[in-house]
Amino acid sequence: MNVIILGSGGCVSTPRACCNCRVCTEARQKVEHILYSHCDPDHTMGMRVIEQLKMDWLADSLGKKPDSPIEISSLPTILEDIKKQGTKYGSFIQYYEAKGLVCAKEIRAFKKDNILIELVPVDEQEHVAIQLLETY
Repeated sequence: MNVIILGSGGCVSTPRACCNCRVCTEARQKVEHILYSHCDPDHTMGMRVIEQLKMDWLADSLGKKPDSPIEISSLPTILEDIKKQGTKYGSFIQYYEAKGLVCAKEIRAFKKDNILIELVPVDEQEHVAIQLLETY
């Protein structure tokens, strides 16, 4: 399994929602999991990029959902805060779950193939470090 870390450079995200450059186009095709390290807006308020990654508006209008939703994961307390983000109409995450675009999971670690990613709390504000371990 290859791990590609996207959007980890601060407030400028990769992939950019409407960018058609080779890097952003390729990155949008590879997103399977989103791990949130904390709930600051520069990490979570770009969530609409999920629509660019998975939404097919015509299929949605016909009642069809995507085959493989993006897994959104974090520690339980962080995910709880992220689920509170939204508008007067409701939570962004709940909207995306209802559309079949995402699946939200509370986790402390993520393992696939020979890669283990642990979310390790680092301060009282519940920021986490993402620790990548290769296992055999």
